[in-house]
Amino acid sequence: MATPTNGRQIQLRDDVIITSLDDREGIVLDVVGKSYYTINQTALFLLNLLQENDNHVDGSTLKKWLLEGYDVSEDEAERDLADFVKRLHDRGLVYFS
Repeated sequence: MATPTNGRQIQLRDDVIITSLDDREGIVLDVVGKSYYTINQTALFLLNLLQENDNHVDGSTLKKWLLEGYDVSEDEAERDLADFVKRLHDRGLVYFS
């Protein structure tokens, strides 16, 4: 199966703010779009790792992190990541390079 970004780097916009509310959820603040989104523990985990890696990684790295951090199958990881990345992209929070 292909990775969610088809080999491209996914980049989080520099002006997007991610904060943890507790160990189970967080908030993504889109300063430019004046919007915020609540995120679950898995999204918080991935977005924090993305930020720790200069806000850009490829889809295979996201999948690797998900497989290492959670008890999911490869197929489930790919489906969930494709949905997650699409939602971030649709909201303008990430772009591909």
